[in-house]
Amino acid sequence: MAGVSRVTFYKHFQSMNELIFEVQMEILESMTVFVRRAPSAEMSGKEMLTSMLDAWIDYAWQHPEYIKFILLFDLHYEAYDSNQELKEQYKNFVSREKERHFLMDALEVGFQDGSLKSDTEPLKTAHFIFTSMMGILQKMSLTSKDDWNNELDDIDIANRFAGMLIQYLSPESDKSPTF
Repeated sequence: MAGVSRVTFYKHFQSMNELIFEVQMEILESMTVFVRRAPSAEMSGKEMLTSMLDAWIDYAWQHPEYIKFILLFDLHYEAYDSNQELKEQYKNFVSREKERHFLMDALEVGFQDGSLKSDTEPLKTAHFIFTSMMGILQKMSLTSKDDWNNELDDIDIANRFAGMLIQYLSPESDKSPTF
């Protein structure tokens, strides 16, 4: 266990579940910070969102083990009964993050500057993007490093999906095609 004695471990964590919850929250924080750093202030909202989605895909490609951990945690968390106090702590963590979702700045700037079509429910849009991107990135994390072609295909799929999100949110997507 990383050269740490059981005595030292249990001085910091009451159980293995407590450690796992802490690792999950740390990974989510790390990913959020990485993605938030991608855009610059002088970008349009659309450019900011594009930059953030690209950074998110890059983060997942650099750290597939983190994305896989998030996936396994989510499966475990839903399937097994964990300590109620830990569940409450994690629920509060998720609620805080959802209140001011890390994609909200880019979406709000884009709605204000007109680079993204106006959305009456930006928080729901942010949650949709988060859920769908994580699904794709989690699938990508399951690809074996030995299978380079599939890994590149997965990155291409993630990039295409991000492009579709941007295209859908672009004001031009409201225009009906003319025949």
